[in-house]
Amino acid sequence: MTEYAIEFDDRDLREWDERDGSIRKKFEKKLEKLLLNPYAPGNEIYTAATGRVPETPVDRTNQPSGRNRKR
Repeated sequence: MTEYAIEFDDRDLREWDERDGSIRKKFEKKLEKLLLNPYAPGNEIYTAATGRVPETPVDRTNQPSGRNRKR
């Protein structure tokens, strides 16, 4: 089985250290799951509809899976 690791750069590590413990705990659980299976459905950073990585926050909200999708 392939073993994965997550690395933080200095900026991210400083931001991580500034977070409240309860928030860090939630992220730690998610990161542990990602380490076990980084290719799980729902972890993609692209949209299958366009086949590209969103480049701006506006692009991200216009994705079918974004918050602003019609229900």
